[in-house]
Amino acid sequence: ASPRAPKTEAPTPAEPAAVAQQEQQATDAPAPPCPKCGTPLVLRYAKRGANAGKPFFGCPSYPKCRGIVSIEETP
Repeated sequence: ASPRAPKTEAPTPAEPAAVAQQEQQATDAPAPPCPKCGTPLVLRYAKRGANAGKPFFGCPSYPKCRGIVSIEETP
């Protein structure tokens, strides 16, 4: 059996400028503490579902702690 190559698929945003703007806005503010454990959250991006490609703050202790904070979109 031949070994499989690791999957290195990067998310492809539908609107690169909009994603870049969201990322800039998200990185301007300091990361809030986790609502469940108090650890400083890290910036992450949804990979699937209705929010795919959108940024959010997630707990670095995932999956032990599943605390998240949504990032509000600005018009």
